[in-house]
Amino acid sequence: MTLSKRERILAIAAGIPLAVMVLWYGYKVVASPLATATDSIAAKQKELDGKVIEEAALRNAVKPMDEFRKRALPMERDAELGRTLYKSWLAKLAEKSGFEKPQLTLGQASGPRGAGYVKLPYTLRARGSLAQVTKFLHGFYSSGNLHVIRMLTLKPIDKSRDLEALFQIEALAMTEADRKTTLSSESGRTLALSDLAAYRKKIEDRDIFSPSKPKVVPSAPPAPVDPSKFAFVTGIVGVDGQLKVWVKSRTTDESFQLAEGESFRIGDFRGKIGKIAAREVEIKSDKGVKTVSLGDPIGGSAPDKSGVDEASPPADAPEGLPKTDKPDRPTKPDRPTKPDIAAKAGSSAKAEQADAAETNSPRSGNGGRRSGRYRASSIYYGKVNGGDKSSGEPGADR
Repeated sequence: MTLSKRERILAIAAGIPLAVMVLWYGYKVVASPLATATDSIAAKQKELDGKVIEEAALRNAVKPMDEFRKRALPMERDAELGRTLYKSWLAKLAEKSGFEKPQLTLGQASGPRGAGYVKLPYTLRARGSLAQVTKFLHGFYSSGNLHVIRMLTLKPIDKSRDLEALFQIEALAMTEADRKTTLSSESGRTLALSDLAAYRKKIEDRDIFSPSKPKVVPSAPPAPVDPSKFAFVTGIVGVDGQLKVWVKSRTTDESFQLAEGESFRIGDFRGKIGKIAAREVEIKSDKGVKTVSLGDPIGGSAPDKSGVDEASPPADAPEGLPKTDKPDRPTKPDRPTKPDIAAKAGSSAKAEQADAAETNSPRSGNGGRRSGRYRASSIYYGKVNGGDKSSGEPGADR
């Protein structure tokens, strides 16, 4: 029987959902048990890992337990024997340390029922020096017993170097101790230093009841100050026909007006004035001859003025004043000779006479009164302080 084209299409359309249902059912039948088995394997692996970790923890716990068995006080049905043995040992240690009339009290034993161990508390009261306390502590921690000092109280006694000591001690007794009638023979393992003398050296000389005093390290003395580094040339002026240099000391607040050949002293610095020029002066000292410019210190190195602009010369400066291509940073003028200074002074005197004649003239409008104007001196290189008109030397003209 041959199916038509339409019948084949309908058969295919009906067969596709049926095939999908068959595949889905097959997947559920096979995949579900597989997933269940995978989850079960993962759970078993997790459980196994937990067992491995627990076993490792138990193995690690066995090591300290072996140590505890070697150091614990002996205990069979009760801890009375271990309590008595340890009390006797503790009393002998206090006596050996040199304590005065030690009092030892036993506390109530405690511990979980059936745990195989009990805690035995002791209280020791004694009087002794810091050295004796140190000796007791060294003997206590040098022994191999399973014990600990829970609290230590030291109280100073008035008018005495002795201390009132209170020890709260706890020992542990175990039924699994490797001894039945004796204390441990193990040595202590908690001391950084095994020698008692080393501890006594570190502790005995301390005043433990006073605040610690910081170690004072002496500081180096300050470097001596050279006063010449703070003494500056503040001016070069003509006084009574003679050039003088003005020096100002900022450390001693001293001022000097010195001519050529005069000596001066500022602190330990001794100097002598050499040749004085328009804007610099030679100063002689035991270190040699040094040329110092206006504004510079007479000692040490001169400051760097590369970034400082000096004042430009005035517009009405007398003839002979050096000019420069850079008015904002003029160069130093050449040193004037004595004839040049005399010529400038004479020119200044003539200018003054002409000014006085104009002032006293009736045409001036001042009625013969002197004008309130002041004429600047031809000395441009320093502070003007007086002068002798009749001699023609530079000075102040008013």
